[in-house]
Amino acid sequence: MISQITLKPTKGLTKSDFESLSMHLAKNYSTAVMHSGNPWLLLSLVDNNDGSSFDIHGYSSEIQIVPFNKASAESLMKLISEIYELFPLVKIA
Repeated sequence: MISQITLKPTKGLTKSDFESLSMHLAKNYSTAVMHSGNPWLLLSLVDNNDGSSFDIHGYSSEIQIVPFNKASAESLMKLISEIYELFPLVKIA
């Protein structure tokens, strides 16, 4: 079982950051934005290559990746890499 991964940014994330993240991930994943604002984000996504599914919980102080049962380690690493493309200074907590 894969557990939740928490990424900590070096600066607070904004609604604009979450909009950029949503649009960036939509290029490689099937996505559904459940909420975007206040500023926090709830995004569900499915990897188009292998069907792995995740929820992304975004807060000003962290991004949480919540994998579901059908989530491969390869897909999780790809997702983390996609997030690093936008936020290169984020650290795994």
